[in-house]
Amino acid sequence: MRKLRLLFTLSLLMTFNMCRGENGSVGWEYRHEIKSKGTRSEHIMGHLLFAERELPAELEHVVTPIGEYGFIKPTYTKSDQQWFPCYMDEAKKLHYLRPPQKDSRQRGTAFVKPAEVPLSKEKLEIGWYKGSLDEPLKGTPSHWLFVTKHQVWLDPLRSSAFLKSLTK
Repeated sequence: MRKLRLLFTLSLLMTFNMCRGENGSVGWEYRHEIKSKGTRSEHIMGHLLFAERELPAELEHVVTPIGEYGFIKPTYTKSDQQWFPCYMDEAKKLHYLRPPQKDSRQRGTAFVKPAEVPLSKEKLEIGWYKGSLDEPLKGTPSHWLFVTKHQVWLDPLRSSAFLKSLTK
């Protein structure tokens, strides 16, 4: 009887984890740490990751399935990434928020209803397309992010290729 109960519990957990992945937040993570804690130079370092890879600073301001984040250029070293939760007001000014007490994983925020225009196979293969935050193309993968600076929907795994295309 105990084995049966254990198997049932495990199957429920597996089903829950599979369903949870449908919201697009799986793979996204925000981590932060406090550097020089308790000193005058105490500061917070934030890291925004998808599939364990840090998002490039050049994206500057993004809306992801786990929330909205902005990049603050490091003051002391070039190696420290400083992504922070933020929001953009109607005047297009970024306001940074204090990071949550715990690192956020799979917090999940819903995007608005997609447009009726479908995402083409070509755009899906390229990994980005011009659009608006309010109307992603129908079929845009739920793990993609929106880059406000360029008004682009982007596959986070193609962010380097997208940034290279801007310099051509």
